[in-house]
Amino acid sequence: MKNIFNNESGAALIITLSLLMVLSLIGLMSVKSSHTDVELSFNKQQNEKSFYNAEAGANRALVDLCNNNDWDSGYVSIALNDGTYDVVVRNVFDNPALDDTVIITSIGSHEDALSIIEMTTVPEYHYPFKYGMFAKDELHIYNSMLLIHIFQIQGHMQILKKTFMQILAQMILFL
Repeated sequence: MKNIFNNESGAALIITLSLLMVLSLIGLMSVKSSHTDVELSFNKQQNEKSFYNAEAGANRALVDLCNNNDWDSGYVSIALNDGTYDVVVRNVFDNPALDDTVIITSIGSHEDALSIIEMTTVPEYHYPFKYGMFAKDELHIYNSMLLIHIFQIQGHMQILKKTFMQILAQMILFL
């Protein structure tokens, strides 16, 4: 009787089948991994497109707001690049705490992706009399500052530049 454990016939077949099975599993895992990478890149592309749609809606709303300060109607389902965007404008009429602030919310979508951009705008004030002081009855000045006096004497303008302390010293001399 032959010893079964010492018989090596068919060992090459078992080793080859085992190696083939391991290589098949490695190939299957790499295909699955590449499929996941393709899905991730597709999702990223869709998210970027939805973000750009939302950004376009916010920028369009900002331009319309700059052209007309009273504009607050927004947009609903505006088509752009195989996607859409919606814009909602909130201001003092919606929420009195906003004062002069306008909040632009833009929602962009592309296929299954959705992006939201919120933009806060506040008007920039221009002060024509940045260094001007106006008073009805009296004006109290503390510390030292430069005062410019414009006197009109017989149709001629005379401008005097003096510090507050110099003017105060002149007033004391006249008393």
